[in-house]
Amino acid sequence: MNDHQEEYLPVKHDQRSAVICSIIVAVLWGLTNPLIKKGADGMDTVVASTIVSKFFKQILFLVKRWQYLLPFLLNQCGSVLYVSNLGNSDLSLIVPVTNGLTFAFTAITGWISKEEKLPKNVYTGMFLIFFGSVLCCLEKFTIV
Repeated sequence: MNDHQEEYLPVKHDQRSAVICSIIVAVLWGLTNPLIKKGADGMDTVVASTIVSKFFKQILFLVKRWQYLLPFLLNQCGSVLYVSNLGNSDLSLIVPVTNGLTFAFTAITGWISKEEKLPKNVYTGMFLIFFGSVLCCLEKFTIV
Protein backbone atom coordinates (compact mmCIF):
# COMPACT_ATOMS: atom_id res chain seq x y z
CA MET A 1 0.00 0.00 0.00
CA ASN A 2 1.50 3.34 -0.94
CA ASP A 3 1.29 6.63 0.96
CA HIS A 4 -1.59 7.97 -1.12
CA GLN A 5 -3.83 5.00 -0.34
CA GLU A 6 -3.22 5.31 3.41
CA GLU A 7 -4.66 8.85 3.39
CA TYR A 8 -8.11 7.54 2.49
CA LEU A 9 -8.37 4.80 5.10
CA PRO A 10 -11.00 5.41 7.79
CA VAL A 11 -9.67 6.86 11.00
CA LYS A 12 -9.58 4.33 13.84
CA HIS A 13 -10.63 5.49 17.29
CA ASP A 14 -8.44 4.55 20.18
CA GLN A 15 -10.07 2.22 22.69
CA ARG A 16 -10.50 4.90 25.37
CA SER A 17 -12.51 7.19 23.11
CA ALA A 18 -14.55 4.18 22.00
CA VAL A 19 -15.42 3.40 25.62
CA ILE A 20 -16.33 7.05 26.26
CA CYS A 21 -18.62 6.97 23.20
CA SER A 22 -20.16 3.74 24.50
CA ILE A 23 -20.86 5.31 27.87
CA ILE A 24 -22.44 8.35 26.20
CA VAL A 25 -24.64 6.05 24.09
CA ALA A 26 -25.61 4.02 27.16
CA VAL A 27 -26.55 7.20 29.02
CA LEU A 28 -28.59 8.49 26.05
CA TRP A 29 -30.40 5.19 25.62
CA GLY A 30 -30.83 4.58 29.33
CA LEU A 31 -32.21 8.04 30.04
CA THR A 32 -34.54 8.13 27.07
CA ASN A 33 -36.06 4.61 27.16
CA PRO A 34 -38.31 5.27 30.20
CA LEU A 35 -39.08 8.78 28.95
CA ILE A 36 -40.18 7.46 25.55
CA LYS A 37 -42.49 5.01 27.30
CA LYS A 38 -43.87 7.79 29.49
CA GLY A 39 -44.28 10.10 26.47
CA ALA A 40 -46.35 7.45 24.69
CA ASP A 41 -48.91 7.35 27.53
CA GLY A 42 -52.38 7.89 26.14
CA MET A 43 -51.66 6.34 22.76
CA ASP A 44 -54.03 3.49 23.56
CA THR A 45 -56.89 5.98 23.72
CA VAL A 46 -56.55 6.82 20.01
CA VAL A 47 -59.66 5.60 18.21
CA ALA A 48 -60.19 5.04 14.48
CA SER A 49 -62.47 3.06 12.21
CA THR A 50 -59.76 0.93 10.56
CA ILE A 51 -56.41 -0.47 11.61
CA VAL A 52 -54.59 1.61 9.01
CA SER A 53 -56.22 4.88 10.07
CA LYS A 54 -55.56 4.02 13.73
CA PHE A 55 -51.89 3.44 12.90
CA PHE A 56 -51.57 6.86 11.25
CA LYS A 57 -53.50 8.58 14.05
CA GLN A 58 -51.17 6.99 16.59
CA ILE A 59 -48.12 8.19 14.66
CA LEU A 60 -49.63 11.69 14.55
CA PHE A 61 -50.36 11.47 18.29
CA LEU A 62 -46.70 10.65 19.01
CA VAL A 63 -45.28 13.29 16.66
CA LYS A 64 -47.38 16.01 18.32
CA ARG A 65 -46.15 15.13 21.83
CA TRP A 66 -42.82 16.73 22.76
CA GLN A 67 -42.74 14.37 25.76
CA TYR A 68 -42.29 11.54 23.26
CA LEU A 69 -40.51 13.27 20.41
CA LEU A 70 -37.62 14.85 22.34
CA PRO A 71 -36.51 11.62 24.08
CA PHE A 72 -37.01 9.72 20.82
CA LEU A 73 -34.73 12.10 18.91
CA LEU A 74 -32.08 11.94 21.65
CA ASN A 75 -32.34 8.15 21.56
CA GLN A 76 -31.78 8.18 17.80
CA CYS A 77 -28.72 10.42 18.24
CA GLY A 78 -27.38 7.72 20.53
CA SER A 79 -28.09 5.13 17.85
CA VAL A 80 -26.15 7.11 15.24
CA LEU A 81 -23.21 7.46 17.63
CA TYR A 82 -23.39 3.73 18.42
CA VAL A 83 -23.30 2.68 14.76
CA SER A 84 -20.43 5.08 14.11
CA ASN A 85 -18.59 3.69 17.11
CA LEU A 86 -19.18 0.09 16.00
CA GLY A 87 -17.53 0.75 12.68
CA ASN A 88 -14.34 2.06 14.26
CA SER A 89 -13.92 -0.03 17.40
CA ASP A 90 -13.47 -3.48 18.87
CA LEU A 91 -16.89 -5.14 18.96
CA SER A 92 -15.97 -7.38 21.89
CA LEU A 93 -15.53 -4.23 23.97
CA ILE A 94 -18.18 -1.86 22.64
CA VAL A 95 -21.23 -4.13 22.48
CA PRO A 96 -21.16 -5.53 26.04
CA VAL A 97 -20.22 -2.20 27.62
CA THR A 98 -22.93 -0.25 25.78
CA ASN A 99 -25.71 -2.80 26.16
CA GLY A 100 -24.93 -3.60 29.79
CA LEU A 101 -24.69 0.01 30.90
CA THR A 102 -27.88 0.86 29.01
CA PHE A 103 -29.83 -1.54 31.24
CA ALA A 104 -28.28 0.00 34.35
CA PHE A 105 -29.04 3.58 33.28
CA THR A 106 -32.59 2.56 32.28
CA ALA A 107 -33.16 1.10 35.75
CA ILE A 108 -31.79 4.24 37.40
CA THR A 109 -33.92 6.55 35.24
CA GLY A 110 -37.03 4.45 35.81
CA TRP A 111 -36.37 4.55 39.55
CA ILE A 112 -35.91 8.35 39.54
CA SER A 113 -38.97 9.03 37.38
CA LYS A 114 -41.26 6.74 39.38
CA GLU A 115 -39.65 7.58 42.72
CA GLU A 116 -39.94 3.96 43.80
CA LYS A 117 -37.38 1.95 45.70
CA LEU A 118 -35.62 -0.63 43.55
CA PRO A 119 -35.51 -4.26 44.68
CA LYS A 120 -32.16 -5.51 46.03
CA ASN A 121 -31.61 -7.77 43.04
CA VAL A 122 -31.66 -4.71 40.75
CA TYR A 123 -28.86 -3.12 42.79
CA THR A 124 -26.94 -6.39 42.59
CA GLY A 125 -27.48 -6.53 38.84
CA MET A 126 -26.33 -2.93 38.35
CA PHE A 127 -23.21 -3.60 40.42
CA LEU A 128 -22.42 -6.67 38.32
CA ILE A 129 -22.99 -4.71 35.10
CA PHE A 130 -20.65 -1.92 36.17
CA PHE A 131 -18.08 -4.42 37.45
CA GLY A 132 -18.27 -6.45 34.23
CA SER A 133 -17.91 -3.32 32.11
CA VAL A 134 -14.83 -2.30 34.07
CA LEU A 135 -13.36 -5.79 33.59
CA CYS A 136 -14.02 -5.62 29.83
CA CYS A 137 -12.26 -2.27 29.65
CA LEU A 138 -9.32 -3.37 31.80
CA GLU A 139 -8.81 -6.48 29.68
CA LYS A 140 -8.66 -4.42 26.50
CA PHE A 141 -6.39 -1.75 27.97
CA THR A 142 -3.88 -4.14 29.57
CA ILE A 143 -0.65 -4.24 27.63
CA VAL A 144 1.40 -7.40 28.14
